[in-house]
Amino acid sequence: MEPRFHQVCLSYLISLEWIKYSDSSGNAAPHMLDYRRYAGGQFRTLAMLCELAQDATYDARDIFLERQIVNSQVISEELFRTKMDHLIGTWKKSTSSQFKRRMELIRITTMRNHLMSRPSIYFQANLTERSLISEPRHYGECNCGTTNHTCVEPMKIYETVKNNLTEKHTISNFFLGCYLVEALFLSTLECFYNESCMTDLHNFFHSPLDESWIFPALNSNLSQANESIESIVDELMIDDWSVYINFTSYYNKCAPSTCFTEYSSRQGLLTIATIIAGIFGGLSIGFQLFICF
Repeated sequence: MEPRFHQVCLSYLISLEWIKYSDSSGNAAPHMLDYRRYAGGQFRTLAMLCELAQDATYDARDIFLERQIVNSQVISEELFRTKMDHLIGTWKKSTSSQFKRRMELIRITTMRNHLMSRPSIYFQANLTERSLISEPRHYGECNCGTTNHTCVEPMKIYETVKNNLTEKHTISNFFLGCYLVEALFLSTLECFYNESCMTDLHNFFHSPLDESWIFPALNSNLSQANESIESIVDELMIDDWSVYINFTSYYNKCAPSTCFTEYSSRQGLLTIATIIAGIFGGLSIGFQLFICF
């Protein structure tokens, strides 16, 4: 069995080069919530999710392949394939469910304990007449301090124009919120399936890679651009499986030492007549012997 992972786990988006590129202009971003400040962190998280999913998949597969089928007799090829399809299907669902529960535990623990890697996305400064205090940040009408911490808004790029902070670009369905992981799970990668969108982003970056743009868009023929990161993770970041079921190997390993063949058929009229005649003939001889004695 060999998994075919989602293309994002094989793409430049989780590469060290892309993450460095995404971080390259962060310090120059004029707004605390600018895409350029947090994109690198989001792609690091995405790379971590791919690694966790791959490790969980291969570990579970190795354990599954150590299992043995025990039968008192060799089963037919049709029954063997049916049984294997059922076992593999059940194992896939179980492995995905276990990974999903593990992710949910991490997310719940993070939110319940208010564990933050970037306080600036959860808190905002509030300058009063006498002091500077921090309070939960708002994303639109959503408050990080009074909700389930899933407040998000699309990431944006800001520029200072004539001393005025201006929104220059919005990355559709790529979110920032109270917690980076929660925002990433709600996000899609649709911008990165679109060369035009990626070029628009690239125009706001200033890095050594400017003269050698080598990051192609994701392939929309391989996966849907509008699928959320959470839905991808729930499937262990696997698109498909290549499964080879070898009945010949199974049969050779479990070759029977003894074979039995059963044959049943309806008796013909001649055979039945012969049997009846034999019965009556035997009775006649028996009566004759009885009379003699």
